[in-house]
Amino acid sequence: SGAVDGSGTTNTIPKFTAAGTLGNSGITDDGTNVTITGENLIPGADATKTSGSATRRWSEVRTNKLFNVSGPGTFTASQDGGILIGMTNSSRGALTNVGAGGFVLGYTYDLGAGAMSIVNNTYGGFVAGNAFCYGAASTQVAKISNSAGAFGSFTQGHTQVTSSGAANAQIFSSGRGVFSQGYVIAVGTTVAKISSTAAGSFSQGCILANSASGTQQIQSTRGGGFAQGYIFSVATGTTQIAIDVAGTGGFAQGYIICNSTSAISPNIRSQAAGAFAQGSILCASTATTTPYIVASGSGSIAHGRVLANATGAGRIKASGIGSGAFGYAAPATDIFATATNSFQFGQGTNATANSLQFGASIRLDFGAVPALFNGLL
Repeated sequence: SGAVDGSGTTNTIPKFTAAGTLGNSGITDDGTNVTITGENLIPGADATKTSGSATRRWSEVRTNKLFNVSGPGTFTASQDGGILIGMTNSSRGALTNVGAGGFVLGYTYDLGAGAMSIVNNTYGGFVAGNAFCYGAASTQVAKISNSAGAFGSFTQGHTQVTSSGAANAQIFSSGRGVFSQGYVIAVGTTVAKISSTAAGSFSQGCILANSASGTQQIQSTRGGGFAQGYIFSVATGTTQIAIDVAGTGGFAQGYIICNSTSAISPNIRSQAAGAFAQGSILCASTATTTPYIVASGSGSIAHGRVLANATGAGRIKASGIGSGAFGYAAPATDIFATATNSFQFGQGTNATANSLQFGASIRLDFGAVPALFNGLL
């Protein structure tokens, strides 16, 4: 074999720079980290790389497809198919994906006036994680979200706010065909929501709230949407509590328990044509409450069980053409379908014209019966 000659630098892996000559490669090994060309870090047992005030693992890869980050500040995966996994613990910290088909998984928390977020801003993305705010400041916001352009995306996670001010805890999606699901805990004067705001979207989850006022909602606001879940509220003030679908052909279903010192109207409702609302509401409140399950669009159905407190009134209502309302409501009851050719079952105090009613009074009204019934009678 021929002689080998050359020189090199300590901790640098050699390479042949010419036949029989050794020189430096772009790979170094200091006993802890192996680094390629000074940029792409291949970590050892617990290797880190520092950039500003943030400590990152497998970060600042040339393509900016971040893999693992931790520390204060805002971190972003900006390329298509990017992956961002990590934690941020500073005020107004954020984990964000802006590339198509990206993935964001993380944990954010703040003990002061924080605005913590885990966000996907484009289509086909996935967002999951925990966003916590534990301070007393009123500016706290904890959110996990897909933005309006995030078609076909998925949002899931856990947000929690403990604040004496007007804080905000949300899991939401605003792109078409998206999915929002998770768990929200809100203590203080807080807005607590799991929501999807575009056509064909789905919202489901659980909200636990102890609020002086504010809004607690699981909602889908556009056509073909679905909202379902569980809300447990110990509200000390006037509060909106709802499982709500506002779009055509939507479906709202769930279970609400409220124990409020103020007069409120917790509800499960579907508000547009072809909608369906069903579920159970239990009020153990010290103030007069009016809980209700309602399907307010034509061709709708409202069904379920509503229990108000001793001074309240439970309602199950279908108010659209061809609608039907049936179920159980107490103590003071209203179960009714108010449009032409509606039907209702159960305890009822109101039956409109051309309706079929069972309950307190059995009544068949055919004053304007369709032609089929005219032929049979």
